[in-house]
Amino acid sequence: MQMTIGEKIGFFRKRRNLSQEQVAEMLGMSPQGYGKIERDETDVSYSRLELICKVFNTNIQDLIGYGEKTSFTNSNHNHYVGSNGSYHNIVGNEVIAAELEKLKLENEALRKEVNYQKEIILLLKNAQTLRD
Repeated sequence: MQMTIGEKIGFFRKRRNLSQEQVAEMLGMSPQGYGKIERDETDVSYSRLELICKVFNTNIQDLIGYGEKTSFTNSNHNHYVGSNGSYHNIVGNEVIAAELEKLKLENEALRKEVNYQKEIILLLKNAQTLRD
């Protein structure tokens, strides 16, 4: 499942233990406006992405390409190739922790979807019972 840009921004924020309010303040915008970015309710300009990346101490290619990187190990050094083809040295545990956090977020989203579907089934069963 591919993450949206808002989900990626939210992931980077959570990984740095920042609240939406803190990031909004750093960006000079309202918490409501920033929340719309994470919920993909508004388009994000390139200049705004640059500011967001500065807050998260990353670059746009890594933010946009997050979750779409190819990881590999070579001679006991951990590396990855970014979505733009750039080559980076990184600490392996950081990548593993980031991927684990991403999987946790995806798992939580799927769990919420399953619960939502269960509620719908229950409502449909109740409606059928009332008709019978």
